Amino acid sequence: FTREAEACLCEIVSQTRETAQMCLLNGRKYTVALMKEGERHFRISSDIGENAPIPWTASGRLLLSHLSDQQIIDLIDPDDFILPGGERLPLETFLREIRKAGEEGFFSFNSVADTFTHCFAAPVNNEHGQCIATLCIVAPRADAKTHYDDYRRVLIDSANGLARRINE
Repeated sequence: FTREAEACLCEIVSQTRETAQMCLLNGRKYTVALMKEGERHFRISSDIGENAPIPWTASGRLLLSHLSDQQIIDLIDPDDFILPGGERLPLETFLREIRKAGEEGFFSFNSVADTFTHCFAAPVNNEHGQCIATLCIVAPRADAKTHYDDYRRVLIDSANGLARRINE
């Protein structure tokens, strides 16, 4: 799985020049499991293995999409809804975003962890259709806006391809 995922990340970077990641749940948190830095002078990256609150992430919406509202409430520490800027993400908003992400098989937003990146995430689903990991692109907001449709397509195609290979 790791070797296949690393190949996918390299392909995403070659097609988009942006930083690509594979992300997972780690207990009650989110973590970047693998990363390939983008092909630009300005590097955007996260520390591999560092845990982050699930509500802070685009991937989190997909990784929780198979759970019931109550399971999500039980899983996430209430303090994790407090965003880096100090504001609280309303539970209703988060749950609505999870359902929409699950239906669309994609989620993206301007990062809440900084003021300059946009995060894209697509699910890698197991044979039961459950999201077990995500492939992500982290891009400067201006580039994300300009190349939104291309990045979305590359990411979804890559995640679907990885899912096919691991479920064979």
